[in-house]
Amino acid sequence: MPSGRVVHRQGEPESGLTLVTNGIVRLTVAVGADQELVVRMVGSGDAFGAVSAADGGLHATTATAATDCRMVHVPSAVVQALVADDAAVARLMLAHLSTEVRRAEDRLVQRCSKSTLSRVAARLSALDRGDPILMTQHELADWVGATRESTARSLGELRRAGAVTTARGRIEVVDPDRLLEMAG
Repeated sequence: MPSGRVVHRQGEPESGLTLVTNGIVRLTVAVGADQELVVRMVGSGDAFGAVSAADGGLHATTATAATDCRMVHVPSAVVQALVADDAAVARLMLAHLSTEVRRAEDRLVQRCSKSTLSRVAARLSALDRGDPILMTQHELADWVGATRESTARSLGELRRAGAVTTARGRIEVVDPDRLLEMAG
C-alpha cells in the first residue's frame, strides 16, 4: 500500500485485524472539525483493529499508511471464529489487547510525569527501525502530548546532542544509544 493511502476511517464499520508486515501506519482520531491527533504509530510486526475486530464496533481511529506498507488483513468473522474455536488464539488476542491497554496507560503516565524532551526521545527510540521516520513535528507533538513549539525545541536539543538529524517531515536517528539515554 502506498504512503498516504487510508486503510480505514474513524467511525467506519469494523473490518478486521490488520497486521503490518513492512512499513509504518499512523493511527489518528479527529479532535475537531479539521484537526487530528496521532495516537499511535504501528510498525512492522504490529497489528491494529483488534478491538473493533473483537467487538464488531466502529473503528475508533483512522489508519493511514505513513510509509509504503505491506499488510495482511484478517476479516472480523475469521478473527472471531478463530478466537471462539482455538484457546491458543484467544490467549494471543487477549495478550495483544492487554499489551495495548498497558501501552495506553504508559503513554498517560509519560504525558503526566515526563518532560517533552524525554517523551520525544522515547517515542523516536520506539519508532527507530534504522530507516528515516517520516513524521512532521506537528504529528510528533500530537503523539507525545506537547505543543509543536516545545517538540521543535526538544528536536533541536536532540540534534545538538547528535542523536538525530531532521529535515522537513523526516527524522533520522543517528545515535540510538544517545537517544535512549535522553529518553531517561
